[in-house]
Amino acid sequence: MKKFLTGMKRKAERDEDNETKESHPKAKTRKYDEAYVALGFTVTTVGDEERPVCLLCLKMLAADSMKPNKLRCHLNTLHPNHADKPLEFFHRKRAEYGQQSSRFVNATSVNQRALLASYQVAYQIAQCKKPHTIAEELILPAALDMVSVMLDDASAAKLKTIPLSNDTVARRIDDIANDLQEQLVDKLKDKRFALQFDEATDSNKDCLFIAYVRFDMTDSLCEDLLFCKYVRDRATAEELFKMLDCFLTENGLKWENCIGVCSDGVQTMAGKRNRLQALIKKASPNAVWTHCIIHREALASRPLSPELSKVMTDIIGVVNFIKTRPLKTRVFSAICEEMGAEHQAVLYHSEARWLSRGKVLSRVFELREQIRVFLEQEHKYEVAEKFSDENFLGKLAYLSDIFGKLNELNLQLQGKDKHLPGFSSTEEDQFIDMTSDSTLRLRLTSQTLSEFWLSVERQYPLLGHRAMGILLPFATSYLCETGFSAVAALKTKYRSQLNIEQELRVAVSCFKPRFEKLCTAKRAHCSH
Repeated sequence: MKKFLTGMKRKAERDEDNETKESHPKAKTRKYDEAYVALGFTVTTVGDEERPVCLLCLKMLAADSMKPNKLRCHLNTLHPNHADKPLEFFHRKRAEYGQQSSRFVNATSVNQRALLASYQVAYQIAQCKKPHTIAEELILPAALDMVSVMLDDASAAKLKTIPLSNDTVARRIDDIANDLQEQLVDKLKDKRFALQFDEATDSNKDCLFIAYVRFDMTDSLCEDLLFCKYVRDRATAEELFKMLDCFLTENGLKWENCIGVCSDGVQTMAGKRNRLQALIKKASPNAVWTHCIIHREALASRPLSPELSKVMTDIIGVVNFIKTRPLKTRVFSAICEEMGAEHQAVLYHSEARWLSRGKVLSRVFELREQIRVFLEQEHKYEVAEKFSDENFLGKLAYLSDIFGKLNELNLQLQGKDKHLPGFSSTEEDQFIDMTSDSTLRLRLTSQTLSEFWLSVERQYPLLGHRAMGILLPFATSYLCETGFSAVAALKTKYRSQLNIEQELRVAVSCFKPRFEKLCTAKRAHCSH
């Protein structure tokens, strides 16, 4: 009787499972086709789904990218030099990939804790923008010494099982970057977003196109790296738009959700007819174009009257005279030290740096007496007389004060979570009066502007939607500038072939890696 009841219970459970499967059918996914080899892709299995893998860069795309148009877009955009290769070339690449995979599977497996530690160390290296070799050359030996001294040699020996070679760290960073991009894309889908982008040439003379995205994360606005890619050919508006469009299409993001774009005012970007602005307007008619207000502020402060321009030219000439030769620099430093000056050196002027003029003028004004003494010792009496002329010093003081204030304004415009000006104070008072909600008034003083309007949008959709249309678009291209600075720190002449997008994503992403998921996926890949 007991066996009979057990059997009936199991039958009922099977029937219930079948009904559940029928009521929740599995989403259809496109399967890999042998013809995709001609597009440079093979396939791998992660869990229960097939995912395409590029045979040229070995990048694994999402399962929903298993479509000919998306695979062809990846090939033409990232590997245009291989787009016309014969089929035999890609068959050969697939054979090489198979050999690499088999060697990897046959390699000695790593225990779970060592694998997790390997990922976490790689993450710290990428966050600090350090070379991959630092793990094997410094971090692991230092960790062995510390554990051996503080604990015992047996505990230190366990650390030797952590894989931290140069190639291993690079692979871990790629895995983490792919995970961070996957999180970003998942959060972006069906969300309003704004873009910020710029292009520049790095120290290796490579042209980079970098884009950041801002979107709402329920209670606040989030800013993150969208991509950083090489421009293989000319950096034309058509080429840059193609890169943007291809990334959005590959990841299932919609242009109609883009409500704002921001960049500087160079010819490639700006223009209502045949520039990038016009191409984006065709794809997303409701997107608001913003010229970076930091660039506009810098352009507005550039012109000077002839009298003040002459003073600026004289100051730059004096600074260059002091700084161009090491001997003069040492002599001037000694004079400053003898006279008890707070600083011992003047600063070089750079037109490319927003804050340079203000800092140079301020330092010269502080060291005006020391500069006069130095110029007299160098027998530059004509120039030295200017630093005793009250009229000249008055103009110098005026320039120092003006550009000091401009630097304060510039610094206030820099940083994250900067947006276009919101409603006027009159409009804000009117809206608060309309709501007549004391709770909202308290929130306005205790929350940031973006947090406040995101909370308002849930209660008052029309009002909140209008506010977010102003707050979401970027006001500056500051993040792109910091991104290029990070690229300069990452890409030295010894690391010119670095996968810059993956390294940069791990260094600046606002998301945290899902280490447990990465370790599970790695073990599942090894088992296959």
